[in-house]
Amino acid sequence: MFKAFYLRATTPNGPTNEKHRLIPGLRLHLNGLPDPLYLRTANSDFLVFNEIFETGEYRPILQWNMPADPTVLDLGGNIGLASVYFASVLPKSRIVVVEPDGGNCEVIRRNTQGLTRAGRLRVIEAFVAARDGSAAIDRNARSWAFKMSNDSSSPSSEQIPCVSVSSLIRDTGFEHVDLLKCDIEGAESAVFADCREWIARVSHLIVETHAPYSNDDLYGHLRSAGWEFEVLKELQEDKVGLCFLRRR
Repeated sequence: MFKAFYLRATTPNGPTNEKHRLIPGLRLHLNGLPDPLYLRTANSDFLVFNEIFETGEYRPILQWNMPADPTVLDLGGNIGLASVYFASVLPKSRIVVVEPDGGNCEVIRRNTQGLTRAGRLRVIEAFVAARDGSAAIDRNARSWAFKMSNDSSSPSSEQIPCVSVSSLIRDTGFEHVDLLKCDIEGAESAVFADCREWIARVSHLIVETHAPYSNDDLYGHLRSAGWEFEVLKELQEDKVGLCFLRRR
């Protein structure tokens, strides 16, 4: 059913390097969600929707005993669908979502209007990085895979602010992070290689790793930082890994 709907609703979904703009799309009303979801056509939004709401990519968190009012950092928010899912299953959660692309952030704001009005969600337009600063953005992929560019030498390169996890935790006012989801297209290697300053304030992690960085590399960095953990679920393919970790 989803595949047929997706094929009707979208055009071929190849790489795009367009600067951000709000692409025409469709609104979907889902049972249990107070606001409709906006998904752009000719984009990867429908694939992200399928992963989160059809196949249940983040459903394992339901096995964790979260606090009644958890704090959530969604690093690499894309169009906010993970944040919407977390808000639906953690109905008293407070969420900060970080996303570098302006067009994606427009859609996040559209998809989370009710959460924003209720004071439960804040959007930060930035890269998550090991250090504060700025970096060029590489849009030569689907919109779920925009990342830091390796070439920022061109004077025409669009510069995006970079924010460290330490700065995020400080600026959000979260004393503790109950759930940190991280899908930042390769920047996780540097972020977790130097995480000792902040990792003790995190209780649960969902991390997507990108080759050459692997789940095992992540585990080594966490243990080196003194963060001992239990693995709820892990997947490791050639280029991408995904793990759900709880601090012991």
